[in-house]
Amino acid sequence: MGRMTLTDFTRYLVFLLQKDNAAVPCKDQRLWHTLMYQLKEEAANTSAPACVQELWFDSDDSYHKSPDVARVLLALSTTGVIEGTRQRYEECRLSAVAAAALQRYFYALDAPTREYLEAAAVRTRKRIEAASTT
Repeated sequence: MGRMTLTDFTRYLVFLLQKDNAAVPCKDQRLWHTLMYQLKEEAANTSAPACVQELWFDSDDSYHKSPDVARVLLALSTTGVIEGTRQRYEECRLSAVAAAALQRYFYALDAPTREYLEAAAVRTRKRIEAASTT
């Protein structure tokens, strides 16, 4: 696989979270921006793909926002790759077709990329769970 895009990275994260039966928030974009910002901040000490390392965030608001993260979330939700499971898309899941394709592609990735994504999914799930209890 060539250079991983932020869209691919986000799809793989959702795939891994869904595979572990974790609730994946859709409506709360603040959570996604915060998660991606934290992954970027940790990226220097990991084998994070360039799409994470190169993310740019604006900190003029109450939290760090990335226009790229916002575009990816919008694109994934409007193209049917991510489907809402509750009214107003509070939680989301990959469509069955997207999940099957991502499973095939995920296991074809090189081992360091798979390991990074799996570790990122674990950290993401913990952050989602922490955010849901506050």
